[in-house]
Amino acid sequence: MDLHEILVKSTVRIGSPNLFTHGTGFYIDEETIITCYHCIQEFNLSKIPIKKGDKDGEAVYFESPYSIEYDIALLKTELKNKNALFLQEGIEPNDSVVIYGYSDENPNGDSVGLECEGLSFDANENELIKFRNGKIRKGHSGSPIFNLNSGSIVGLIKETS
Repeated sequence: MDLHEILVKSTVRIGSPNLFTHGTGFYIDEETIITCYHCIQEFNLSKIPIKKGDKDGEAVYFESPYSIEYDIALLKTELKNKNALFLQEGIEPNDSVVIYGYSDENPNGDSVGLECEGLSFDANENELIKFRNGKIRKGHSGSPIFNLNSGSIVGLIKETS
């Protein structure tokens, strides 16, 4: 399986492109999806609409005291997936990355190539990866960041101001 195929099989669209709130999530085990909390906060948290390939389903939010502060959400779903992605540390300035998600421009999924500009920190001292080259769009929030240099998922896309 090539990288594109792995990313496609490991990601889900959260919500619907017709809705104001939508985004991307990815499997971290057979039935657990990680995404950004802001991608799900407008939904009934026990019936979050997701789409994996051509299959529609629902996910349930697992409450965490860190969800809002870190903009992270874990979801459980009955739509099983054997292609989980594992998060690892490791990104350096100038590393090339690929993200895959369900943007407003391409709600059926697309990949974007980016380059790491460096690291920074938000007001809460959370580490952020800054990018150059490439265009992240609405709906890419929650997308996995695949580091082509290390061959691992190093984070997820989240909107920042």
